[in-house]
Amino acid sequence: PDADAIGSAGGAVLILRDFGIKCSLLIEDPVPNFMMNLLPQGLLITTSQLAGEEVFLSVDAADLGRIGKSLVPIFSEAPATFCLDHHISNPKFADFNFIDANSASAAQLVLRLAKEMGASISAAAASLLYAGLMDDTGCFRYSNTNSACLEDAAELVSYGANPSAISQDLYYSKPVDLLRFRGYIASNSLSVSQNGKFAKCVAERSDIDKFQVDEDAISGLVEIARSVQGIWLAASLREKSEGEWRVSLRSVRGNIDVSKIALDFGGGGHKAASGFSMYGNRNEVESRLDAAIASALNG
Repeated sequence: PDADAIGSAGGAVLILRDFGIKCSLLIEDPVPNFMMNLLPQGLLITTSQLAGEEVFLSVDAADLGRIGKSLVPIFSEAPATFCLDHHISNPKFADFNFIDANSASAAQLVLRLAKEMGASISAAAASLLYAGLMDDTGCFRYSNTNSACLEDAAELVSYGANPSAISQDLYYSKPVDLLRFRGYIASNSLSVSQNGKFAKCVAERSDIDKFQVDEDAISGLVEIARSVQGIWLAASLREKSEGEWRVSLRSVRGNIDVSKIALDFGGGGHKAASGFSMYGNRNEVESRLDAAIASALNG
Protein backbone atom coordinates (compact mmCIF):
# COMPACT_ATOMS: atom_id res chain seq x y z
CA PRO A 1 0.00 0.00 0.00
CA ASP A 2 1.22 3.50 -0.80
CA ALA A 3 1.01 6.66 1.28
CA ASP A 4 -2.39 7.64 -0.11
CA ALA A 5 -3.94 4.24 0.60
CA ILE A 6 -2.62 4.17 4.16
CA GLY A 7 -3.02 7.89 4.79
CA SER A 8 -6.57 8.19 3.50
CA ALA A 9 -7.74 5.01 5.24
CA GLY A 10 -5.98 5.88 8.49
CA GLY A 11 -7.22 9.44 8.37
CA ALA A 12 -10.77 8.22 7.77
CA VAL A 13 -10.59 5.94 10.82
CA LEU A 14 -9.39 8.76 13.07
CA ILE A 15 -12.06 11.15 11.81
CA LEU A 16 -14.82 8.56 12.21
CA ARG A 17 -13.64 7.75 15.72
CA ASP A 18 -13.71 11.42 16.66
CA PHE A 19 -17.22 11.49 15.23
CA GLY A 20 -18.23 8.75 17.66
CA ILE A 21 -18.11 5.80 15.29
CA LYS A 22 -16.25 2.68 16.40
CA CYS A 23 -13.85 1.60 13.67
CA SER A 24 -10.32 0.30 13.01
CA LEU A 25 -7.79 0.14 10.20
CA LEU A 26 -7.25 -3.19 8.44
CA ILE A 27 -4.44 -3.61 5.90
CA GLU A 28 -3.39 -7.00 4.53
CA ASP A 29 0.21 -6.17 3.62
CA PRO A 30 2.84 -4.86 6.05
CA VAL A 31 2.81 -1.08 6.48
CA PRO A 32 6.04 0.41 5.06
CA ASN A 33 8.42 1.92 7.60
CA PHE A 34 8.03 5.37 6.05
CA MET A 35 4.39 5.47 7.17
CA MET A 36 4.69 3.90 10.60
CA ASN A 37 5.56 7.17 12.35
CA LEU A 38 2.26 8.67 11.20
CA LEU A 39 0.00 5.85 12.43
CA PRO A 40 -1.11 6.27 16.07
CA GLN A 41 -0.92 3.16 18.23
CA GLY A 42 -4.10 1.13 18.37
CA LEU A 43 -5.27 2.19 14.91
CA LEU A 44 -4.19 -0.90 12.98
CA ILE A 45 -5.69 -4.31 13.73
CA THR A 46 -5.43 -7.82 12.25
CA THR A 47 -8.23 -10.00 10.88
CA SER A 48 -8.12 -12.07 14.09
CA GLN A 49 -9.26 -8.99 16.01
CA LEU A 50 -12.44 -8.54 13.97
CA ALA A 51 -15.62 -8.93 15.98
CA GLY A 52 -18.71 -8.87 13.81
CA GLU A 53 -18.20 -5.49 12.18
CA GLU A 54 -21.26 -4.29 10.30
CA VAL A 55 -19.64 -2.02 7.72
CA PHE A 56 -16.55 -2.36 5.53
CA LEU A 57 -15.14 0.81 3.95
CA SER A 58 -12.60 0.35 1.18
CA VAL A 59 -10.38 3.36 0.51
CA ASP A 60 -8.10 3.97 -2.50
CA ALA A 61 -8.60 0.49 -4.01
CA ALA A 62 -9.20 0.48 -7.77
CA ASP A 63 -10.97 -2.89 -7.65
CA LEU A 64 -12.01 -5.49 -5.08
CA GLY A 65 -8.85 -7.55 -5.54
CA ARG A 66 -6.68 -4.59 -4.52
CA ILE A 67 -7.91 -4.69 -0.92
CA GLY A 68 -6.03 -7.96 -0.44
CA LYS A 69 -6.91 -11.62 -0.99
CA SER A 70 -7.54 -12.32 2.70
CA LEU A 71 -9.88 -9.33 3.00
CA VAL A 72 -12.10 -10.06 -0.02
CA PRO A 73 -14.24 -12.68 1.80
CA ILE A 74 -14.63 -10.37 4.80
CA PHE A 75 -15.68 -7.52 2.52
CA SER A 76 -18.10 -9.74 0.60
CA GLU A 77 -19.78 -10.99 3.77
CA ALA A 78 -20.15 -7.57 5.40
CA PRO A 79 -23.79 -6.43 5.77
CA ALA A 80 -22.93 -3.08 4.17
CA THR A 81 -19.93 -2.06 2.06
CA PHE A 82 -18.62 1.31 1.00
CA CYS A 83 -15.96 2.26 -1.54
CA LEU A 84 -14.19 5.61 -1.59
CA ASP A 85 -11.77 5.94 -4.48
CA HIS A 86 -10.33 8.17 -7.20
CA HIS A 87 -9.26 5.63 -9.85
CA ILE A 88 -10.98 6.07 -13.21
CA SER A 89 -11.03 2.29 -13.72
CA ASN A 90 -12.95 1.54 -10.50
CA PRO A 91 -15.95 -0.72 -11.33
CA LYS A 92 -17.95 0.41 -8.24
CA PHE A 93 -17.70 -2.90 -6.42
CA ALA A 94 -19.34 -1.87 -3.13
CA ASP A 95 -22.95 -1.34 -2.09
CA PHE A 96 -22.30 2.39 -1.87
CA ASN A 97 -19.60 4.02 -4.00
CA PHE A 98 -18.06 7.49 -3.93
CA ILE A 99 -15.73 7.62 -6.94
CA ASP A 100 -14.19 10.87 -8.16
CA ALA A 101 -11.56 10.32 -10.85
CA ASN A 102 -10.92 14.07 -10.98
CA SER A 103 -9.51 14.02 -7.45
CA ALA A 104 -5.73 13.78 -7.30
CA SER A 105 -5.87 11.62 -4.17
CA ALA A 106 -8.22 9.58 -2.04
CA ALA A 107 -7.08 11.69 0.90
CA GLN A 108 -8.88 14.68 -0.57
CA LEU A 109 -12.12 12.70 -0.77
CA VAL A 110 -11.82 11.84 2.92
CA LEU A 111 -11.24 15.51 3.71
CA ARG A 112 -14.25 16.54 1.62
CA LEU A 113 -16.57 14.05 3.31
CA ALA A 114 -15.29 14.97 6.77
CA LYS A 115 -16.12 18.61 6.14
CA GLU A 116 -19.57 17.73 4.80
CA MET A 117 -20.17 15.67 7.95
CA GLY A 118 -19.07 18.51 10.15
CA ALA A 119 -16.45 16.24 11.72
CA SER A 120 -13.39 17.56 13.50
CA ILE A 121 -9.98 16.84 11.98
CA SER A 122 -7.15 16.21 14.42
CA ALA A 123 -3.48 16.89 13.75
CA ALA A 124 -2.90 13.13 13.48
CA ALA A 125 -5.66 12.72 10.89
CA ALA A 126 -4.49 15.81 8.99
CA SER A 127 -0.94 14.41 8.88
CA LEU A 128 -2.09 11.12 7.38
CA LEU A 129 -4.24 12.88 4.79
CA TYR A 130 -1.43 15.31 3.94
CA ALA A 131 0.95 12.37 3.39
CA GLY A 132 -1.52 10.79 0.97
CA LEU A 133 -2.12 13.99 -0.93
CA MET A 134 1.56 14.88 -1.12
CA ASP A 135 2.60 11.41 -2.31
CA ASP A 136 -0.07 11.00 -4.99
CA THR A 137 0.84 14.37 -6.49
CA GLY A 138 4.57 13.64 -6.38
CA CYS A 139 5.16 16.37 -3.81
CA PHE A 140 2.86 18.61 -5.87
CA ARG A 141 4.96 18.14 -9.02
CA TYR A 142 2.75 15.82 -11.11
CA SER A 143 0.24 16.93 -13.73
CA ASN A 144 -2.66 16.10 -11.40
CA THR A 145 -1.62 18.96 -9.09
CA ASN A 146 -4.15 21.80 -9.28
CA SER A 147 -5.38 24.66 -7.13
CA ALA A 148 -7.65 22.30 -5.15
CA CYS A 149 -4.61 20.21 -4.15
CA LEU A 150 -2.75 23.23 -2.84
CA GLU A 151 -5.82 24.59 -1.06
CA ASP A 152 -6.48 21.23 0.59
CA ALA A 153 -2.82 20.93 1.59
CA ALA A 154 -2.92 24.38 3.19
CA GLU A 155 -6.09 23.43 5.07
CA LEU A 156 -4.49 20.24 6.38
CA VAL A 157 -1.48 22.23 7.56
CA SER A 158 -3.86 24.54 9.41
CA TYR A 159 -5.18 21.44 11.24
CA GLY A 160 -1.67 20.51 12.36
CA ALA A 161 0.03 18.59 9.54
CA ASN A 162 3.78 19.29 9.46
CA PRO A 163 5.02 19.26 5.83
CA SER A 164 8.70 19.14 6.78
CA ALA A 165 8.35 16.22 9.20
CA ILE A 166 6.08 14.27 6.86
CA SER A 167 8.37 14.70 3.84
CA GLN A 168 11.31 13.62 6.01
CA ASP A 169 9.51 10.39 6.91
CA LEU A 170 8.38 9.65 3.37
CA TYR A 171 11.36 10.66 1.26
CA TYR A 172 14.48 11.34 3.29
CA SER A 173 14.76 8.36 5.62
CA LYS A 174 15.89 5.64 3.21
CA PRO A 175 18.08 2.67 4.25
CA VAL A 176 21.56 2.70 2.75
CA ASP A 177 20.93 -0.66 1.05
CA LEU A 178 17.90 0.78 -0.74
CA LEU A 179 19.89 3.71 -2.10
CA ARG A 180 22.60 1.35 -3.32
CA PHE A 181 19.95 -0.87 -4.88
CA ARG A 182 18.45 2.04 -6.80
CA GLY A 183 21.90 3.03 -8.03
CA TYR A 184 22.51 -0.53 -9.19
CA ILE A 185 19.19 -0.66 -11.08
CA ALA A 186 19.83 2.73 -12.70
CA SER A 187 23.30 1.61 -13.79
CA ASN A 188 22.43 -1.88 -14.98
CA SER A 189 18.85 -1.96 -16.25
CA LEU A 190 17.75 1.54 -17.25
CA SER A 191 17.05 1.72 -20.99
CA VAL A 192 15.61 4.27 -23.38
CA SER A 193 13.82 3.37 -26.64
CA GLN A 194 11.15 4.58 -29.07
CA ASN A 195 13.32 7.47 -30.28
CA GLY A 196 13.90 8.67 -26.75
CA LYS A 197 10.22 8.64 -25.75
CA PHE A 198 10.19 5.56 -23.49
CA ALA A 199 12.37 4.81 -20.47
CA LYS A 200 12.25 1.55 -18.54
CA CYS A 201 14.02 -0.05 -15.60
CA VAL A 202 13.84 -3.67 -14.47
CA ALA A 203 14.49 -5.29 -11.09
CA GLU A 204 14.74 -9.06 -11.13
CA ARG A 205 14.09 -11.15 -8.02
CA SER A 206 17.81 -11.89 -7.75
CA ASP A 207 18.58 -8.14 -7.69
CA ILE A 208 16.08 -7.54 -4.89
CA ASP A 209 17.38 -10.48 -2.86
CA LYS A 210 21.00 -9.46 -3.40
CA PHE A 211 20.48 -6.08 -1.72
CA GLN A 212 17.95 -7.45 0.81
CA VAL A 213 15.62 -4.50 0.34
CA ASP A 214 12.06 -4.40 1.57
CA GLU A 215 9.44 -5.10 -1.12
CA ASP A 216 7.38 -2.00 -0.29
CA ALA A 217 10.45 0.22 -0.16
CA ILE A 218 11.24 -0.44 -3.84
CA SER A 219 7.79 0.41 -5.18
CA GLY A 220 9.04 3.81 -6.37
CA LEU A 221 11.47 2.39 -8.93
CA VAL A 222 9.48 3.89 -11.79
CA GLU A 223 10.71 7.32 -10.68
CA ILE A 224 14.18 6.36 -11.93
CA ALA A 225 12.81 5.92 -15.44
CA ARG A 226 10.48 8.90 -15.11
CA SER A 227 13.44 11.18 -14.44
CA VAL A 228 15.00 10.63 -17.88
CA GLN A 229 15.08 13.80 -19.96
CA GLY A 230 12.68 14.09 -22.88
CA ILE A 231 10.65 10.91 -22.41
CA TRP A 232 6.90 10.59 -22.87
CA LEU A 233 6.31 7.33 -21.02
CA ALA A 234 8.13 5.57 -18.17
CA ALA A 235 7.85 2.06 -16.78
CA SER A 236 9.35 -0.16 -14.13
CA LEU A 237 9.15 -3.92 -13.85
CA ARG A 238 9.93 -5.64 -10.55
CA GLU A 239 9.79 -9.38 -10.06
CA LYS A 240 7.67 -10.12 -6.98
CA SER A 241 8.24 -13.88 -7.20
CA GLU A 242 9.62 -16.13 -9.90
CA GLY A 243 7.70 -15.33 -13.08
CA GLU A 244 5.39 -12.77 -11.45
CA TRP A 245 6.07 -9.13 -12.30
CA ARG A 246 4.58 -5.88 -11.08
CA VAL A 247 4.56 -3.18 -13.76
CA SER A 248 4.20 0.54 -13.03
CA LEU A 249 3.50 3.05 -15.80
CA ARG A 250 3.79 6.83 -15.85
CA SER A 251 2.73 9.30 -18.53
CA VAL A 252 5.13 12.23 -18.57
CA ARG A 253 4.11 14.16 -21.67
CA GLY A 254 2.19 13.64 -24.89
CA ASN A 255 -1.17 13.27 -23.10
CA ILE A 256 -1.07 9.46 -23.32
CA ASP A 257 -3.54 7.65 -21.05
CA VAL A 258 -1.57 4.81 -19.44
CA SER A 259 -4.68 3.50 -17.66
CA LYS A 260 -5.82 2.19 -21.06
CA ILE A 261 -2.57 0.23 -21.39
CA ALA A 262 -2.98 -1.13 -17.88
CA LEU A 263 -6.58 -2.18 -18.53
CA ASP A 264 -5.46 -4.27 -21.50
CA PHE A 265 -3.31 -6.26 -19.07
CA GLY A 266 -5.99 -6.58 -16.40
CA GLY A 267 -4.81 -3.65 -14.30
CA GLY A 268 -5.91 -0.06 -13.91
CA GLY A 269 -5.25 3.25 -12.27
CA HIS A 270 -5.12 6.84 -13.46
CA LYS A 271 -4.48 8.51 -16.78
CA ALA A 272 -0.96 9.50 -15.75
CA ALA A 273 -0.12 6.63 -13.35
CA SER A 274 -1.26 3.02 -13.58
CA GLY A 275 -0.09 -0.50 -12.89
CA PHE A 276 -0.73 -4.18 -13.49
CA SER A 277 0.79 -7.63 -13.09
CA MET A 278 2.40 -9.79 -15.77
CA TYR A 279 3.59 -13.39 -15.80
CA GLY A 280 6.48 -15.04 -17.62
CA ASN A 281 10.24 -14.73 -17.86
CA ARG A 282 11.93 -11.38 -18.24
CA ASN A 283 12.24 -11.52 -22.03
CA GLU A 284 8.57 -12.42 -22.42
CA VAL A 285 7.17 -9.69 -20.20
CA GLU A 286 9.51 -7.03 -21.59
CA SER A 287 8.58 -7.97 -25.15
CA ARG A 288 4.85 -7.72 -24.42
CA LEU A 289 5.23 -4.44 -22.59
CA ASP A 290 7.44 -2.94 -25.30
CA ALA A 291 4.88 -3.85 -27.95
CA ALA A 292 2.07 -2.18 -25.98
CA ILE A 293 4.16 0.94 -25.45
CA ALA A 294 5.08 1.11 -29.15
CA SER A 295 1.42 0.87 -30.05
CA ALA A 296 0.49 3.65 -27.62
CA LEU A 297 3.23 5.95 -28.88
CA ASN A 298 2.82 5.27 -32.58
CA GLY A 299 -0.87 4.52 -32.83
